[in-house]
Amino acid sequence: MSRVIVLGVDNASVDEFEAICTLGYSLGGNASTQPGSSTTVKVPAQAHLKNSLDFGAAVVIQPADLPVYFGLIDTPWSALKPVTMTIYDVEYLLSLRSPEVPVKFSGSIDRIFSQIIDSVNYHEDLNLRMGTVGDIDRTSREETLDTRTYWEQLQALALRSGTQFVFRPAKTDGRWYVYLDLAASLGIDTDFLLSDGDRGNMKVMSAVVKGEIVNRVVGINSGSTPASRLSTDPLLNETSIKRHRMRNKTVQFRDVVTASTLKSNAQNYLDAASHAYLEMAVDVQNNNGAFVNLRQGNRVLVHASSLVLPRGVKGWRGKAVITKMVYKEASKSVGLNLYGEIS
Repeated sequence: MSRVIVLGVDNASVDEFEAICTLGYSLGGNASTQPGSSTTVKVPAQAHLKNSLDFGAAVVIQPADLPVYFGLIDTPWSALKPVTMTIYDVEYLLSLRSPEVPVKFSGSIDRIFSQIIDSVNYHEDLNLRMGTVGDIDRTSREETLDTRTYWEQLQALALRSGTQFVFRPAKTDGRWYVYLDLAASLGIDTDFLLSDGDRGNMKVMSAVVKGEIVNRVVGINSGSTPASRLSTDPLLNETSIKRHRMRNKTVQFRDVVTASTLKSNAQNYLDAASHAYLEMAVDVQNNNGAFVNLRQGNRVLVHASSLVLPRGVKGWRGKAVITKMVYKEASKSVGLNLYGEIS
């Protein structure tokens, strides 16, 4: 059983109960993963009549050896006993808000993220804050947000700027805050081995080689006049062309108004698309302290002996990035989405 701490709309603790939970953690800004998910939690009988469980209230859960989980209660709520409620992962916070008119931001990518957070908190503080900023592209850029939710646009901005991010809950002076950490590449190189087989600590549930291979890119904006219309010179990945044939694509980045931003976006797109990648879903047991090595963005060594890859390759061994984690309390395991490069 997990201790579920219930927070009010000010993110201060107001109640708690125990439940069996399934918890999701995601790496933002990675093209192989769509962050955010939801889970249903059975509400214990003693918590049925408490007024602390309401839509918009948050919950905090601390599983052993794993990061703190922060989620938000919202519809649907199953009203027949046994009562269950829906908890959405932390990304859902940004789905609650959207710009009411298009707004333009400028500066380095961390400055733009900071301005977005200020906008999210403007009408009512969500206790969302900028966190740690690592090594990022410091190019000054201009970005325009339309009236879609901040979450949709934050993820899209991260992808086109080559920026990864995670949400990190932390408690200060009796109140929980959510910090947004970002870097070009988050996580650490753990050198921890995940392996399948009889004596292994993981089971491969699925493994797919994915990706639309594009190795020649021209970036354009959405300018409608000769003065506002921008395009890049063709950007190429020669290694990919020699192996996979030339595959070209013209990619539009709406509302870009500077040539440097357009070129940076197009290069990030090319870097992500010029090769296929291996995506694995695995279940990991907490053998030899495995869970303490599992964090979004961390790189782990993976030995998957049963895979068959293109060009007659049997098995795969290499470093993989953790892009998504799901703690499955009922089975005492963690499901991982792993992203790995194939040669």
